[in-house]
Amino acid sequence: MMNMEAKRAKQNFEDKTLPEKLKKLRELTSPELAVEIDWTDFTSKEDISMIGNGFFDRLNADLQKLCKDKIGKDAFNERIKKVVVKCVATKAEKRFTLEGDTLTAWGAWGKSEGYIGYDEYRKYLEKNL
Repeated sequence: MMNMEAKRAKQNFEDKTLPEKLKKLRELTSPELAVEIDWTDFTSKEDISMIGNGFFDRLNADLQKLCKDKIGKDAFNERIKKVVVKCVATKAEKRFTLEGDTLTAWGAWGKSEGYIGYDEYRKYLEKNL
């Protein structure tokens, strides 16, 4: 459960950071791309404050390379309709999956090395789209 500090961090993220991150993500892929942050397991201010960089910036950097042309953008948009972000307690639990039309990423966002590295999304998606 989120304490007051985490709730404030969530509100700040939703108000100030998330709109720009979503704008960039949808410019790279599709305006219809659904994005869901499953706040259930986000309990710390650190986890919340790091999803901007730890998830969105890394995914967007990888998608700039993947979707640089019509082939990559079409492949992404034909397969992926939704992106889900979840939080886990330890960096050993970090992972991402592509199941059906949903790309889901789990990260221990507030911990050092608790998030997916640059190029990992791109390499995976190039092989699986």
